[in-house]
Amino acid sequence: MPESLAFLNDAERLFRAEGNDAGLALTISRRATAQRMLGAYTEALMDAKEVLSLAADVPERQALYAEALRTKGMTLFRLGQTRQAVTFLEDALDLYIRLKEDASIPLVLLETGMVYRALGEFKQAQTAYEKALNIWHKAGNLYSQANVLNNLGVLYHSLGQYEKAALSFEEGLLCARRGSNARLDALISTGLGDLYAELGDVEAAHRNYQHALSIIQNMDDRFMLHYLALAQSHLAFLQRDVSSARATLAAMEDSIRKGNSSYENGLLHWLLGRIALAEGNPLTALADFAQAEKEFNEGGRSSDASAVMVWRAAACCAQGNQQEAVQILNSLIESRNHTAHVVFSALHQSQAWLGSLRQHPTAGRALRDLFSQVDKLAAQIPAARRELRRQVQVISSTAPKLVIQAFGPALVSVDGAWLTISDWQTQSVRDLFFYLVSISRAQTKEQIGETLWPEQYELPKLRLRFKNDLYRLRRAVGAETILYQDVYYTFNRSIDYEYDVEAFESFLSRAR
Repeated sequence: MPESLAFLNDAERLFRAEGNDAGLALTISRRATAQRMLGAYTEALMDAKEVLSLAADVPERQALYAEALRTKGMTLFRLGQTRQAVTFLEDALDLYIRLKEDASIPLVLLETGMVYRALGEFKQAQTAYEKALNIWHKAGNLYSQANVLNNLGVLYHSLGQYEKAALSFEEGLLCARRGSNARLDALISTGLGDLYAELGDVEAAHRNYQHALSIIQNMDDRFMLHYLALAQSHLAFLQRDVSSARATLAAMEDSIRKGNSSYENGLLHWLLGRIALAEGNPLTALADFAQAEKEFNEGGRSSDASAVMVWRAAACCAQGNQQEAVQILNSLIESRNHTAHVVFSALHQSQAWLGSLRQHPTAGRALRDLFSQVDKLAAQIPAARRELRRQVQVISSTAPKLVIQAFGPALVSVDGAWLTISDWQTQSVRDLFFYLVSISRAQTKEQIGETLWPEQYELPKLRLRFKNDLYRLRRAVGAETILYQDVYYTFNRSIDYEYDVEAFESFLSRAR
C-alpha cells in the first residue's frame, strides 16, 4: 500500500502540472481510498473534498463524485463521526443506483449497513447486509461475500445471537480462505476472538487473536493493529491479568491517540478506565469513562456510550457512592438504551463492583429487572458455548472440561482424561452420575434412591448410601458438578461440559 501511494503521488503531480482535471480527479480518488486504508484520515478527507470539487458539475465524472462521497462517509465512520458518515454513504448509494453502477451498489450497501449497526439501527443494517450478500452470492464474488458475512457476524454478536454470529463468521472464513484473502481472514478471526471472549472461552479467543495478528503484523493496517491491541488487552482484563492488559495496550496507546479516531479513542479510554478500576483507582477510572462516553456520543455510538455508563456506575460503587451508581443506571433505563446487548454484557462483566446494588434500598423495580436480564444472559452463556462446539466445524474452539458419553460405553472425561472404575470407586457412583445428568428436574435423595436402589427400604441406610456415593461422585468429576438447593439435587448445566445425548437431540432439532 505505501508503494502504491508513492505512484499515486507522482501521477497527481504530473496531472496537476498538465492541468488534466479528469486524470487528477481519478488519481486523487484512488489516493483517498489508499489514505483511508492506511489510517491517514485527515489526508483522505482532503483528497475526497477535492474530488467532490473537481467532479461536481461534470456529467462524465459522476461515478467519481459518488466514489468521493463513499470515501468521505467511510473515513468519517473510521473517525467515529457516524451520524455524518451515514448521510454521505446514503447519497453515494442513491447516485450509484441512478448511474446503474451495479458493481458499486452492494459495496455501499455493506458500508451503509456498518454505519447503521454502529448507530444501533440493527434492522436497517441487517437489510442492507442481506441485499449486498444476495448480489455478491449471485455474482460468485468470494471476497465480497466474506466481507459482508463478517459484518453480519458482528451484527448478530451485537444482538447477542451467538450461534448466528458464529455461523456467519464460519461461512465468511470459508469464503476468505477459498479466495485467499489474508486481511479478511484476519478480520473475521478477530470477530471470532471477540465472540469467544464474551462467551468465556479464553483459549479460543486468544488463538483467534494470535492468528489475526500473525497476518496483520506484516501489513501497514493501523486500524486492525489498533483494534487487535485493544482486543487482546480486553481479554487479559477478563482474565484478571491487569498488568498484561496494561502492557499490551501500552504498545499501541500513542498510535491510537494520534489517529484522532473518536471510535478508537473511545475504546481506548473505556479500556483504560476498566484497568484503572481493577487497579483500585476509581477516580482515574471515572475520568476515562467520562472521556469514552464523550467520544462515543459525539460519534453517534449510543449503544457503546450506554455500556460505558454501566462501568461509570461500577466506578461509583468502588468509590462507595452507591446512590450515584443507582442514579446512573436509572438514567440509562430511562434513555431506552439499556436493552442493547452490549449493555447486558457490560453489566455481566462488572458484577464484581455492581453486585451490591441488587440489595440497595433505592434500587427500584426497573433496576431489579435489569439485573434479572443480566442473570438470564449469564445462564445462557454456557449453553451458547456448547452449541458453538456442536454446530461450527471450521472454527477451532477449546475442548470442554467435562465430556460425557452415554451412547455406547458409558464414559466420562475430566480435563482430557477418561475416568476408570477406580476413579468412580463403585459402579453405583457412576450410575448415580449418569442418572443426575439424564433427569431434567431436580430430585430429592429419597426420589433418587427410589429409582436407583429400590431394594433399599430403610431410609437411614438409603441416606447414608446416597451421602457416600455423592461424596465419591464429586471427588471424581468435581464438587461443582452436582448442585444442592432446598433438599433437591441436580446436574449443574452452567459448567463447561459436553453430553452426547444433548448434542444428538440438538442435531435432531436443527434437522427438523
